[in-house]
Amino acid sequence: MNKKILAFFQVLAVTTALLWTPVLSAKTGIGVMGGDPNGITLKFNNFPVIELGYDLGWGGGSSGSFDLNVDYWIINKPLGGKNFFWFLGIGASVQYGAGSNSWFGVGARVPIGLQWFPVPKVEIFAEVAPGLAILPGLGLDVDFGVGVRFYIF
Repeated sequence: MNKKILAFFQVLAVTTALLWTPVLSAKTGIGVMGGDPNGITLKFNNFPVIELGYDLGWGGGSSGSFDLNVDYWIINKPLGGKNFFWFLGIGASVQYGAGSNSWFGVGARVPIGLQWFPVPKVEIFAEVAPGLAILPGLGLDVDFGVGVRFYIF
């Protein structure tokens, strides 16, 4: 292998490790959720909390959409015990509507929810996230979900 290419990948690996170490050394959780949207969820402490899913289009009759939500939790505090918490955050949403009438959407959201840790490193959560759709038109939007995350760090 060319020495320049090898050196490039070594520098890239070291830089990536240095940049991601603070994020991965935090409480890092990965899991699944069901609701609107259905998909996977990643949580790195209180930011970012990422949801990547597919909205089946149950209520509006649409053919469904791919959703990416990124949130920052402003509040994440105990509620009546050391295993039970509530959270409140702000975030953004990007959506792409699949099908013959494809569309692109952007919005803001305010997630609020509950977390329960029945055992260490396992979180069961429920959230509702009222929001404001900005594109393709102005309107109200509400996401909701329940899920589980497993903490790997």
